[in-house]
Amino acid sequence: MKIIFDNGHLTIFLNNLYLKDINLNKKEVIEKFLNELTNKLKFYYDITLKGFINVWLYLDKNYGLVIKIEKEELEYFDYSEALDMNIKVKEVSFLYELKEVLNKTFLNKFIIYKYRDNFYLKPKQKLSDIDMGILLENTKIIYKNVDRILKSEVIGR
Repeated sequence: MKIIFDNGHLTIFLNNLYLKDINLNKKEVIEKFLNELTNKLKFYYDITLKGFINVWLYLDKNYGLVIKIEKEELEYFDYSEALDMNIKVKEVSFLYELKEVLNKTFLNKFIIYKYRDNFYLKPKQKLSDIDMGILLENTKIIYKNVDRILKSEVIGR
């Protein structure tokens, strides 16, 4: 699990190991999962979520899940201790922004896109845990607005 605070937003990265036995296709399961996650955040990281929050779940079959949480400032309700979540789920294919040069054999497992001055990788098939580790060490996960990149120039297949 990786947690990032950025401009009042909380982003949580959970790889497939955390999601083994969880079916994120059912609303009740998602709500239970998020309630358990908020309890873990409070217990282990002293992060307490209160009030009304917007939660975006970005689900990728290779990596797992990225959760983006944003507190909504409502002036007309008193949510001082309660937690109310507006949950949206989006299945996407994550891309990986290349930061380091990788060997050609490894890169053959990906479709390579060039967008502006950056290179992005999209796995051709499900990656092994070792390949996923190499990928995550040398790239940045892109989970939002990937459509623009997927429409850009393809460098390698």
